[in-house]
Amino acid sequence: MTRLQRLPAGSLACCLALLACRPALAEESRDTPPANAGMRYVEANVQRDARHNTAALGVLSLPVGERGWVQFGSGQTRLDVAGAARRVSVFSAATGFIGDGWNASLAANRRNGGDAWRQTDWDASVTWLGERVGVGVDGHHRDAHGQGTTGTSLVPGDVPVEQQHLKGPGFGLHGHVHVTPAWRIYASGMHYGYKLSTQQGGGSGGTGLLAGALQRASASVVSRDEAALSRSFKLGSRHQIGTASVSAEVLVDKVQDEPGTVRTLQFTAAVEPTPRWTVMPTLGQTHGKTHGGVLFGGIGVTHAW
Repeated sequence: MTRLQRLPAGSLACCLALLACRPALAEESRDTPPANAGMRYVEANVQRDARHNTAALGVLSLPVGERGWVQFGSGQTRLDVAGAARRVSVFSAATGFIGDGWNASLAANRRNGGDAWRQTDWDASVTWLGERVGVGVDGHHRDAHGQGTTGTSLVPGDVPVEQQHLKGPGFGLHGHVHVTPAWRIYASGMHYGYKLSTQQGGGSGGTGLLAGALQRASASVVSRDEAALSRSFKLGSRHQIGTASVSAEVLVDKVQDEPGTVRTLQFTAAVEPTPRWTVMPTLGQTHGKTHGGVLFGGIGVTHAW
């Protein structure tokens, strides 16, 4: 199910691949349903980790014509940065088209933490679909600004303020294989070319200790979309059991200018108590050199009509 917590291009393309591969209900109706029949829904998702980082996000998805779709999302994250809580508003928009044997999408995500921090991400994806195999390419661009105090000053009341600007593209590949009708394996990888510039000025206040906030390692998946990665890789497996499914994913991230790698293992189930409602609990752990092992969990609820 597509989520707009930044709309990672690989995840979005894999979800669309599932939608495009669903068989038509020809036996139940003479009319073939449109390709975007499954894109009309609302979704609410909440995540929290052991470091008290939380994210609450919602999305509205609507079909456009018989092959297009649009999505709008909003929410808020609460992150612990340098011992202080930071609340960030999240706004997302996406559009896409489902063709015969291919699909494409474009998404924008805006995160706003006031004068202290702003981030805008653009993600694009194109996927080519075969009978059992799908492959695609992903593009990404980020523009982020951060501001904060960097330490103390010898002049009373004149605390140095540092401004950081992170900007750059990303490129990746994704793919999936239907091993059996009920078992699907998927993978994706991204390489990012972010460039960081820093400017330090005189004391004009500040909004908290910056400490390289634009490049910090994320404590867990809850704040992963705000980390400045240099490369990432995901491997997942999804098994369908009747109307329910179970997924397991391994994520390996290298954060820019941070030691070691950040590894995440997460499990997600999707249960349909009724044909129009889906409940998706998630549980996992992120482990890295900066934060150690951090447990996280979440739940999503989707209503389609």
